[in-house]
Amino acid sequence: MDSELSDLEFEYLTEVLMDINGIAKHKAGKIITLRDSFCGFNNITENELNEIQSLSSEQVMEVITVLQSIDFDSGVEILFTKRRLELFLRNQFRRLNRLTLDSFDINMFLIKALGFTTAEEAIEFYLYQRITRSAVTSWGQKTIEDICILAGAEKIPSADNVGVSGKNFDLKKVTPEKTYYIQVKSGPNTMNIGMVQSLNDMINKIERNQENVTGILGMTYGERSQISSQIMGALDDAESRAKIGKEFWALLSGRDTYYTELIELIDNISHNDTNGYNMTFLEAVVQKKQELEAEWEEKYGSLGSSGLDAYVQSLIDGA
Repeated sequence: MDSELSDLEFEYLTEVLMDINGIAKHKAGKIITLRDSFCGFNNITENELNEIQSLSSEQVMEVITVLQSIDFDSGVEILFTKRRLELFLRNQFRRLNRLTLDSFDINMFLIKALGFTTAEEAIEFYLYQRITRSAVTSWGQKTIEDICILAGAEKIPSADNVGVSGKNFDLKKVTPEKTYYIQVKSGPNTMNIGMVQSLNDMINKIERNQENVTGILGMTYGERSQISSQIMGALDDAESRAKIGKEFWALLSGRDTYYTELIELIDNISHNDTNGYNMTFLEAVVQKKQELEAEWEEKYGSLGSSGLDAYVQSLIDGA
């Protein structure tokens, strides 16, 4: 059967089916050939799946359950964005759950310099430091770029990109009028003057090398009034080249409402039990803090100031 699925629809279905134990890419591909439209997968039957001899009876039933749980009317872009957001949140829960006191490199000089007087203060400081660094890194390195692509941006083939001081454009957006080459930043205050000057050089280079191309800076959240003065002052033609928040997502998606829709989608995912933890991430952080306090008390005899003193003394004695 000739498939009429888009590449994105095929990729989404492949990922979803590969979540099922024992279904690899090749087997997922066989399942996908059973339908020639994306919405058609919501009523796939047991008899059809049984035609694929490599599927066990358990896998057949799980495939039906998984596919019937998908709201295909939402469209693949929304479904894939939701999947990426759920994966991000699930990974944050997993990283949080793996934390133990041994995960922290507690600097006794730093905790003394900051005036911490109890074990609870030290635990809270290092716990929030660790989860903040993990979340910011995971969001910035992978998740947000994937969401931009799902909204309408494209990856740039290396042969079409330019490099200046080891930096390249992150994504591009092709419109009927022109192609935008975009350096993506999370927010309005993440570039120093040197970084902006490198971006200016990249913009000049890409616009010299290609016709009908414009280089821009895209910031995923915020308002134009929040863009730092050093960006607005150093970026050439900043009024037209800086796209932030609503205008950035409107450029990628072609819809003025996309920014609001994305915020609502993220909010819904973060407050629903889509990850099997039966709690919000903040509740999980509070629970982890309590676990770490219990671990500290078992290891050093107490919490409070005496517990912190015991930890410091253990380092002195072990030196």
